Amino acid sequence: MIESNADKTLVTSLHKGIRVCRQITKPMLNHRARILEEYANGFFEDKPHVKKPLNKVYRALSILVPWLASQNPKAMIRPRLIQLKPFADTYRLTLNYLSDKIDFGITLKELVLDGLTYIGITKTGLAQGGPEIEDVLGYLHDAGQIYTDRVDPEDYLFDCVA
Repeated sequence: MIESNADKTLVTSLHKGIRVCRQITKPMLNHRARILEEYANGFFEDKPHVKKPLNKVYRALSILVPWLASQNPKAMIRPRLIQLKPFADTYRLTLNYLSDKIDFGITLKELVLDGLTYIGITKTGLAQGGPEIEDVLGYLHDAGQIYTDRVDPEDYLFDCVA
């Protein structure tokens, strides 16, 4: 396959955009890493770390995360017309069931932690189906089902010129 100049230009501009995005987000991601290092308080490291008897970051995050996202959210739907009340109740029950099935509460806790340290990003969509990719995405991604997954801030790239 022969690459054209347009393809080379596109690939070059994509690489440049990735570099610029990494340069812009590097200070913020370093700050996030320092916050998470304080939060872990040396628990996940082999190197010597000065443990702090009063870890304010851990204290703040351990209070705020459960307060903001303690369980699966419950939907409350109120119709404007009384004739739509049965449909609204069915829709409410469906949303609550889906929230429980995809463990949205766990994703929400991770997003709140990300949001308090940097930025909380999700990917939402319909899971693909087929025999080849039946369990590739995990047990929370049934074919044709809505899913919401956390995107790690270090894996996220944005368009700097948009």
